[in-house]
Amino acid sequence: MSKKTEKPQGFVAVIFEYTKVILGALILAATVRSLWFEPFKIPSTSMVPTLLVGDYLFVDKNNYGWRNPCTGERYGDRGDIQRGDVVVFERKKGYLCGLTLGFGSLNFIKRIVAVPGDKISYNNKTLFVNGEPVSMIPNGTYKYEDANSKMHEVKQYDVEFNGHEHQVLLDETRRGFDLEETTVPEGKYVVMGDNRDNSLDSRFWNYPDWGFVEKKDIVGQAKRIFWSWDNGLKPRMDRIGQSLVAKTIEGK
Repeated sequence: MSKKTEKPQGFVAVIFEYTKVILGALILAATVRSLWFEPFKIPSTSMVPTLLVGDYLFVDKNNYGWRNPCTGERYGDRGDIQRGDVVVFERKKGYLCGLTLGFGSLNFIKRIVAVPGDKISYNNKTLFVNGEPVSMIPNGTYKYEDANSKMHEVKQYDVEFNGHEHQVLLDETRRGFDLEETTVPEGKYVVMGDNRDNSLDSRFWNYPDWGFVEKKDIVGQAKRIFWSWDNGLKPRMDRIGQSLVAKTIEGK
């Protein structure tokens, strides 16, 4: 009789030990994800050519200081949010302040183009910051594939912005629109996608959940691509490890 009772007890003990290990790993992963580094997958083409559909990247949540995942308040200032930074921001918080591995959250990734106090406008597909047009140098055409495997060919430009350089795309087949100059309020930022004519961002004032991005909603700065594959699940080895921090222009 004693042997018969030992077997279920041993089985239960093994299950209990495995459960503790799994729960511990999940709690550790959720804590790291919520407080320090979080992986993100790119599902859309709004940041092409900087980010492609199928890119996976790490976001540093403490690059601007430690962020309370519940309130968005930051502590221990480690540097201001700068024009040109690629950031992830929240439009809807996940359950339990993000401790459920992101379930229920709604995040977007864009580039900061204006900070509090800046005067900004957008005319004839040209961005103006504090009265000066952002330099855009033509650099041929760029072809890319969207999430539905449809190919696009658009104009590519090298942009000199805030002492750094990155690339943006403009689609000549799509009509642009103008925005009158406005001053960015304190505690808010203006974001835009690098694929300018295929991005919902701060230019769309009348759309739900757009317009200025509040500082407390900025999750962190996108730093590096750690994996990438195309629609056919073929790895893009040349993109793995690429930095998402804009290159500094020599002499500036």
